[in-house]
Amino acid sequence: MSDNRSGRACGCGSANVGSSMTPGIGYELWGPALAGTAKWNGKMYEGLAMLGSEWLDFINRRLKEDLSLPQRLYASRSAEEARQVYAAFWQQAVDDYQKELAVITKLANGFLNNSLTAAQTRAEETAREIGRQHSEAA
Repeated sequence: MSDNRSGRACGCGSANVGSSMTPGIGYELWGPALAGTAKWNGKMYEGLAMLGSEWLDFINRRLKEDLSLPQRLYASRSAEEARQVYAAFWQQAVDDYQKELAVITKLANGFLNNSLTAAQTRAEETAREIGRQHSEAA
C-alpha cells in the first residue's frame, strides 16, 4: 500500500502522466543536448586555454624586454643615447602589443567561429534526434 501511494504521490505511478515525466524518456530527450553541451564546453575550454597560453608567452617575452631597459639605460654614455634607447624601447613595446592584439584577435575569432558552428550543428542534430524519438513514441 505505501509503495502504491508513494508512486501516486510523485505522479510516477499514475496512468495519465505523460511519458516525458519518466526518467528514461527524459534522458532520451535531454541526453543528446547534454552531450552536445559537454562537447561545446570542451571546445571552449581548449580555445580559452590556447588564448591564455598565447598571452602568457607574449607577457614572458615582453617582461624580458621590460627588465632589460634599466640595464640598457645605465649603459648609455650620453643623454642623447639614453633618449634613443628609451624611444626605441617604447616603439618596440607599441609594435609588440599591436602584433599581439592581431594574433589574439585572429585566434579568438577562429575558435569562437569553430565552437559556434559546432554548437549549431550539434543543436540541429539534437533537434532531429528528439523529433525522431518523439515521432517513434507517437
